[in-house]
This record gives sequence, structure tokens and C-alpha cells, in this order.
Amino acid sequence: MKRTVVSFANRNGRRAFAMILAVVVALGLVFGYSDRVTAEGGSEELPYGGEFGPSEISGKVKGFSLFPSTNLSVISSEEAAAEGVPAGYRGYVIKMDPAVSPGVTFDFSAAKINVYSIKSITFRMYVEATDGDVKTGDAKYPEIRIPYPKKDNVWAVRYDASNKTNTWFTMTLTPAGDNMTSEGKKNSGTDNALMSFADSEGNLNIFELAVRRHEGEGHFYVDSVIINYKKNTGTGPIITYDGPDTVKLPKGAKITVEVKAYDEDEERECPVKIDWAPGTVLEEDGYPAAGTKQVLVISSADSFGNTTEHRVNVDVLPKDTTPPSITTGTDVVKCVAGTYPQIKGTIEDDAEVLSVKYTWQKGALDSLGRIVEGTFELRIKAQDTSGNNSEKVITVIAGGAEIFEGYTLTEDLPG
Repeated sequence: MKRTVVSFANRNGRRAFAMILAVVVALGLVFGYSDRVTAEGGSEELPYGGEFGPSEISGKVKGFSLFPSTNLSVISSEEAAAEGVPAGYRGYVIKMDPAVSPGVTFDFSAAKINVYSIKSITFRMYVEATDGDVKTGDAKYPEIRIPYPKKDNVWAVRYDASNKTNTWFTMTLTPAGDNMTSEGKKNSGTDNALMSFADSEGNLNIFELAVRRHEGEGHFYVDSVIINYKKNTGTGPIITYDGPDTVKLPKGAKITVEVKAYDEDEERECPVKIDWAPGTVLEEDGYPAAGTKQVLVISSADSFGNTTEHRVNVDVLPKDTTPPSITTGTDVVKCVAGTYPQIKGTIEDDAEVLSVKYTWQKGALDSLGRIVEGTFELRIKAQDTSGNNSEKVITVIAGGAEIFEGYTLTEDLPG
């Protein structure tokens, strides 16, 4: 029988909580990857020889483009010369009509390029000067901007181009956040700032590259978008599994093994996938028959698709129908109002406790998590990995010091 020790107290003034020892599976999506092609060298299989990476180019994409261009085109070097594009470009050029704030939107979503495979992204561009450029004090225009996708007034990039007008120049973005704003790095949610431009699976997605001017209309040209990839070492993530070689799993129960995967080349934790071994016969509920011996495959892949596996033997047990047992020693607790109530107990289950939820009656706690004067209920709900639920209600009476006479508060449990 598995036991979980619980304690409903917090001496740091936060809302009461409990610790459970049940282990929850760390499942995730395995990031996709694609063939690596940089603009340098190019590829005729990609649009415009790969000069803008494997992306679709447009003047506006809803939710991503704040500075859309109504007349945007991708022109050849011959066309660029004929249309008066300033010399210094190489190959194709993205051309936008003169505007105060023109922009171009790149859509990499179909390419499945995981941002952890990227060493840098370099944009080569040209910003035409206007009479409205401002270069004094804190106001430095024009600025190269990349809005943080689907967040109003949040900028992933604000790059000062006030001293780079009328010339071809480059701007490089890196996982460390070079040339990105502190907001852009923060909103990435990880130590890889390029996640700001990724979808939910970590793949390079849709973003707009634009110019923000103070006033005046001018041209904006983009010569290339070069994606520089990390070296593929061919080595997959290191899987860390501290559990037994054989586990007992009730039929239909959630799989709760503790496992992590870390890729040293990409310096990150990678998602873990857990599934039955190929060829496993599954019944209608998606599980093997009770009484059989099976194998679970734990796998993890890096952004290049290099995969590592670890196998765990499984004894499939009959379905567990017994709910967890909640024991607290008493159903009524007295305490002094204004303190942090503490109750010790255990939650036991034949297999694994999956979750424990504690709900105080409305009005029982103040803003600091201290109990106010009165009589209140604390509702404890527990669920095991097979979905069996149990509930226990504790009555907590809080009053003056006189009700606490002869009663001793227990100490916090370790952890």
C-alpha cells in the first residue's frame, strides 16, 4: 500500500497547501525537425533559392502583423536593378512600397524547425532615410521591430537603426537574446529567447519584421533571412529514470513513472514520450489485458530527431476499484483565530495517489491564509491513478485563546 503524508499548514503566510508523494508523468510533445538549409548555399527546392529560409512571405497575417504592407513583392536581382533598389543586395529582394512603418511577415510553420536547433537568425536589410527620422535623446528612429506574437504592445525586438539608414546592414538574433528586448526574452518562458517566435511545439512559427519611423515615408528592403543551425552530433538526450526495472500497473491506470530527459548539446530538458512497445496487443480501453507482462518504452528526441529509449517491464494487474483512504486522526480541530491551521494525516492507496485537493469553506481564511474566527469545513479530496475518488471533511473551530487551552499545535512535517 502506498502512503502519502500530508500537512495542512504554512508558516510563511501563504495559502494552506499539502505535499503529496505521488509521482506524475512528465509527458510532452516530441519536437519536429526538418532538413537544414541556410540561405548561404541556398537550395532551388526552396522559394527564392532559400534566401529567406523555408518560409512563406506575406504583407499581413492576422494576429501577427502590426505594420502590414499592402503592396509587397519578392523581386529578382534583375528586377531590383530595374526598379532602383540600392546596390549591395544579393539575389532576390523583398520590396515594400514607401510607408511610415512597413513590415513583412514570415511564416515558418510548415518547415517544422525546432528553435533549439538554431544557433542564430540573421536578417539583412535596407531602411531608407526620411526627413522625419529622430536621433536625439531617447527617441531614436527608425527602429527595427518584431512584435511579440499575439501580445498587444509587447516587442520581442526593438533594434536601433537610426545610424544604419541608406545602407545594407544585418541584425542577428540568438538563443541568448542578442538584439532582443528584456520583454521578448522574458516572454519566451525559457532560457532560449527564440522561443518567443515558436509555436506550442517549439517550432519556428510566424513573426513580422518591420520598421517603425517617427514620421515620413520610406522604402524597406529585406535581402535575406539566414538561419544558422547548430551541429547535429547524432546523439540523443540522456534519459534519467530512477524507478524499478519492473513496475506493477493496474489495468486502465495512468502511467506515473518519474523520468527526465536532458540534451547536453542543446543544453535543455527535452519532452518525454511514454508508450507501449511496438506490437503490444491492446484491448478496447487502450491497455493490455490484465495478467500479462508487457514493456513500456520511454523515449525522448532532440530537435534533430536523434532519439534515446529506455524500457521498463510492466506487470498488468486487474483494474483497481478501491479509492484512496484518507486518515487524519480526528474530524474536529480547534485552533486560535489568526493562526495558520495545521492538520496531520495520511492518504493511502493500493497503487498510486495521483492528486489531492484541499478546499476551505468560503470565508475561512484571510488574505494571508490565516483562519478567521468561526467554524469552517476543510474538504479533502483524493484521486488515485485509476480514477477512484475519496473525500473527507474536517471541521475546524477557530476562536480566542481560551478554546486552545490544553491543546498543542503539532509541528510541520519535513518537506
